[in-house]
Amino acid sequence: MNNENIEKLLNVADQASKAENSREVFVPILDDFEVVENKKDSNRTILVAVKNNTLEQYITDGFLLPGETLDTRIEKVKEDLKKNIPNKELYDNFDNYITYYEDYNNYTFYFKVYAQDILAGTEEKLLCTKQLTGYFVNPERNEFCQISVAAGPYVVDNQHKLLQDIDNLETDETIIGLTKALELIMDNITYY
Repeated sequence: MNNENIEKLLNVADQASKAENSREVFVPILDDFEVVENKKDSNRTILVAVKNNTLEQYITDGFLLPGETLDTRIEKVKEDLKKNIPNKELYDNFDNYITYYEDYNNYTFYFKVYAQDILAGTEEKLLCTKQLTGYFVNPERNEFCQISVAAGPYVVDNQHKLLQDIDNLETDETIIGLTKALELIMDNITYY
């Protein structure tokens, strides 16, 4: 076994030890939302709750790799989204449909929040789901996590614009509503 393989093995053992000795993250469910999926295994947690056309989702997505930061992992996620996005023909430039929105800190976790358009339909009748995602690391486990809220789909028109057509995200009604919901969740994410 070469030094690189030994280092990888030691890193996996260290991560497993941290995970075993750390607290779990508590993610609150928004009022009147129904949990439709709640899975947990050794590698990932997925929690999905819905109410009407709004979705709340929490995902753990593995440990940060050695040398990896929250920012580099977010860039990796964006690249994976770009490669695997459904309805690719509707996106002229994927980077126009996901944008940094804000940093957020609840004094337990530090979040980087991104806004995203998820497109469906046809060019003649374009549908868009708006999503805000707070990416964060559970420092006790060095685990990469995502908390998202999404609303839609809506027909793209003067009332429901694409991110690239909104002058100021802080004045868009859908983004305002999603921000309130996401900040309520992020304010109450803690350990149990």
